Amino acid sequence: MWICSLQEIQQTVKAFPVMTEAIEHTVLICEHCFSAIFPRSRERLTLRTALEPLTTASGKYLKVSNFQLSMPHVDGCLRRGMPLQPIAVQLPKSEVKFLVERIEKCPLAMKVTGKPQYRSRNVEIVTKQNHLHQVKR
Repeated sequence: MWICSLQEIQQTVKAFPVMTEAIEHTVLICEHCFSAIFPRSRERLTLRTALEPLTTASGKYLKVSNFQLSMPHVDGCLRRGMPLQPIAVQLPKSEVKFLVERIEKCPLAMKVTGKPQYRSRNVEIVTKQNHLHQVKR
């Protein structure tokens, strides 16, 4: 599962090419916190070609590293500003619109962090222990 903001999804819908139902696209994700972005250039989604993962509508090639400093991460993510993982996808416009409609209904965690989401436990420190009771005859 990827983490993505409502704003990112809304911008993706606006940046989708007009009169196109699906595109070959590259989603960029952080391998640590699973934050995801849909790269854009000049208010248009980038396209994936056989040779390059990120290509503008005018055909200019972009580097994945161009996006790593502006990539939003969850609080506490240790890979902020580090290389991102490109994921090749076929992106249907209908799926992105579905996300916009449904994302507000998704349950939200009180706080999402890049650290493990464990419940804290009360731990009793054992200072004196008798192992004799564990011996079975």
